[in-house]
Amino acid sequence: YDNLYIHAHSLGGSIAIKAVAHLKDENPNIYNKVKLIVDRTFSSIKAVLKTYNLFRVIQWIVIKILNFTNWNIKVKKDWEKIDIKKCLFYALKDEVIKEECALFRKVKNSTDKEKLVELKNYGHCINLTENDMKKAISIVG
Repeated sequence: YDNLYIHAHSLGGSIAIKAVAHLKDENPNIYNKVKLIVDRTFSSIKAVLKTYNLFRVIQWIVIKILNFTNWNIKVKKDWEKIDIKKCLFYALKDEVIKEECALFRKVKNSTDKEKLVELKNYGHCINLTENDMKKAISIVG
């Protein structure tokens, strides 16, 4: 295959970013075929937890467990490492991935504006339309 399209949403988006960044080091031939489309994902699980009103003790315990198990996924550095064609959808009205923990907020100053696509009037669980995917494909090629 000449093109390998990867589209992932929410937690899947963060995992896809980590995987593609890892692929850059492990298998550059496949990496160079990837076109990455990430949809409404977060900058880290810890950032998501901090946006919810959990008791501080519960928050602290969960964050310690995430750190201990290496599950506190942080993706900003990996997003910036990825230099293939990529696109990031974000929704300012997302009720799950709120703006303060969204990956978009962390990378908007270091990512070309044409690679960032705002989904106006979208929540977290609204599926992308065919037109949204056409736009993404036009960005990533």
